[in-house]
Amino acid sequence: MTDPKEYINDVAYNVKNAFSLNDDLDKIIESEFENAFKILDELSIIEYIKSKYKINYIKPKLKILEDKPPIIGEYSQIENEISISKKSIERSIDSQLEFLGYKEIKRPISDIQGIEYLNKSYNSIFLYPLYINERNIRKAIAESIIRSAMFHEIWHSIDWIILYKLLEDPVIKDINNFTILNNLELRASAFEVVMYYLVNDFYKHE
Repeated sequence: MTDPKEYINDVAYNVKNAFSLNDDLDKIIESEFENAFKILDELSIIEYIKSKYKINYIKPKLKILEDKPPIIGEYSQIENEISISKKSIERSIDSQLEFLGYKEIKRPISDIQGIEYLNKSYNSIFLYPLYINERNIRKAIAESIIRSAMFHEIWHSIDWIILYKLLEDPVIKDINNFTILNNLELRASAFEVVMYYLVNDFYKHE
């Protein structure tokens, strides 16, 4: 008969070090990038914006960086490129594990899926729920972090084109005095939250 202590050690694991994403992180980033645009196409969001503002929107390129802390995602107007930092994602995952109570502990593996909430210190107004399966907890957190960051940066890529189009209006003389610039991050965060809830079907929950 198997020793109970040995059995517990076999089924227990250190969550922080288990299921390291390694090269899978590149695949998750690429997948979330393509899926984000697929969803926007299915909902005709980009087509609507292009039609409304008469803009020529070009899908940005994706650049995966090994390290660029502390930024997870960043949009470059000059390059029309969204950069995603793997190192920042890994650090954010570890931070989320600590926030969720998984710091350096051993716990039994569970297949039960539940809902947890991401800790977004820069956006404390909204809750970011995510479905958790403890066998793939790092992957679940990574997907949620990347998904929200991707929609945030995609909106920046749309927003800047809209702003430059609006500058063609003779009423607007100087972009430096264009008060709408003060709300760039607010608009990107609002789009991020709406799309995050929409894509994950969380809007169906009370």
